[in-house]
Amino acid sequence: MPAAPLIDEVLAVEVSSPDPAAQSAKWGQLFGLEVATVDGVPYIELGSRTVRFVQGDVKMMTAIDLGVVDGAEVAERSVEISGVTFNLI
Repeated sequence: MPAAPLIDEVLAVEVSSPDPAAQSAKWGQLFGLEVATVDGVPYIELGSRTVRFVQGDVKMMTAIDLGVVDGAEVAERSVEISGVTFNLI
C-alpha cells in the first residue's frame, strides 16, 4: 500500500448497454431498488455508490468515479484504460 494513497472512495460506476432503461430496470429488480433518472440517465443508488446506465453498443462498465483524498494533487482528472474512464473527483 502506498504511504500516501490518492484514492479513498469509489463514488460511482457507469454501465453501458444498448437499452439502458431495460438494464437499469433489471438491476433495480435484482437489488430491490428504485430506478431514478437525472437528465434522462437512469441510475440506482447501490449502498453509498451510484450506478449510472448509459447508451452503448456493448454491455460493459464504461466509467468509474473515484474520490480523491482531501488535499491531494493529481496531474490528470480523467484517465482511460481499456475503454473504461477513471474520473478522479
